[in-house]
Amino acid sequence: MGGRSPALFLGVLVILLTCLVWTSYGDGGVEKIVSDTDASIPGACRICTWVVKKIRRNLPNGGSKEEIKERLEAVCNRSFLKRVCRWFVRKFLNKLPDEISSKDDARTICVHLKACRG
Repeated sequence: MGGRSPALFLGVLVILLTCLVWTSYGDGGVEKIVSDTDASIPGACRICTWVVKKIRRNLPNGGSKEEIKERLEAVCNRSFLKRVCRWFVRKFLNKLPDEISSKDDARTICVHLKACRG
């Protein structure tokens, strides 16, 4: 590599692999990858727990179900994986407010939604 940073090489490699994955799935690839919520979908568990924790952290005293829905509609705007995050939130928008207002921890909620393995 001659004087170039290994981090630069790794970064370029990640970008190339990402492009390869997006190209392989073509248009609507995210929907094809995650058409069924299942713990076997890479990243589903991580996105679910991230969303639940983020919403809970930003809600004073738990918040109402309407407040939770409003926050869910905006939570993905700062996510690195916006497209998958938005798909997840849209898919579970009717279930997430009840689950988030429960006393269950993030992992248990995501198991209920079948995004994580039990």
